[in-house]
Amino acid sequence: NDLLATCMSSITLPGRFQQVQYGRTLVILDVAHNPAAAGYLASCIASLDRPAVYAITAMMGDKDIAGVLSPLVPYVTAWYLAKIKQQSRAAPCEVLMRELSVLGVDQTVIDEGKSVDCAFQSAIAEAEKNNGIVLVFGSFFTVAEVLPLL
Repeated sequence: NDLLATCMSSITLPGRFQQVQYGRTLVILDVAHNPAAAGYLASCIASLDRPAVYAITAMMGDKDIAGVLSPLVPYVTAWYLAKIKQQSRAAPCEVLMRELSVLGVDQTVIDEGKSVDCAFQSAIAEAEKNNGIVLVFGSFFTVAEVLPLL
């Protein structure tokens, strides 16, 4: 039992609050694409002592977009809404923008409609200037597009 407990406590899942250092910037990757996972992600972000969070998100259109975005709104400094390559199910950036607007986010959407990799480069540049972190979330596809860049 002790061995099992020790092994289980050391298991990590790639893409679940995965933390990667990219130069001077901490990048957090999370495949959260439902409200429960987003709520857990928000609690993890809240536990970090970082002043600014630059979030890159792209999601499938059949997900509860408002339910996923809502828990993270209080912690995100700026949003980068991206397009997932070659995914017809992906939500258009206009839909993500509308949901954020309903949630009270307006002035902090910096980019919209860029590819995930372009959004990542923009977010990294801002995070480096402000000692912030970059959060990539919303879909397995979103995280998968950033992993090769790290």
